Amino acid sequence: MLAITVQQARALSEFRTRYPQVRLVMVGAAAISHHVRLRRPTADVDLAVDVEPRTIEAVLRELNWIHLPKDPHHRWRKTDPRAPDGGGEAVADFLPATPEIIKAGTLETGPDRTVMNMVGFDLALGHAVVVPLPTTEVTIEVAQLPALLVLKTVAWLDKPSRVRDLGDIAEMLAGALSADDSRRWDQDHPVP
Repeated sequence: MLAITVQQARALSEFRTRYPQVRLVMVGAAAISHHVRLRRPTADVDLAVDVEPRTIEAVLRELNWIHLPKDPHHRWRKTDPRAPDGGGEAVADFLPATPEIIKAGTLETGPDRTVMNMVGFDLALGHAVVVPLPTTEVTIEVAQLPALLVLKTVAWLDKPSRVRDLGDIAEMLAGALSADDSRRWDQDHPVP
């Protein structure tokens, strides 16, 4: 089960239903939590999207997502009027990940032209599983754990001050195999 809010599930379901042809793969802490238990919560969902940045912006605005000036360029918010208090909010980072952007190796975002390292996004898009979105009839792709490990390692190497990335890496490695998995004691396994 995905560790996302009802509002996030509804917003992503609306996106998937309206634009089924757009490739959308969940990455980041919410995706990691699908595979292993993370002790830290996350307020947003990170998504690799196989479309150009301008196209993402147009699509999100059409679906009533908003970008706040204080947020990073790729972070979008959507209010869910069906939430019990009328103010449930979905927060998501939509990261353009076209083959051309991935091949270039970096992506410049926002007016300040912040550079994002795209190493590992090819793995995330190439190795994903289909998972149902909670409380909906819609599915979404979630990157597999080895690809997520590469993405987190690259993010941490780019910005070692993000200690939470290092913590996520440790939890991925510790939780990848159950305590009773026989591979933990297999002397012939290629990864000791």
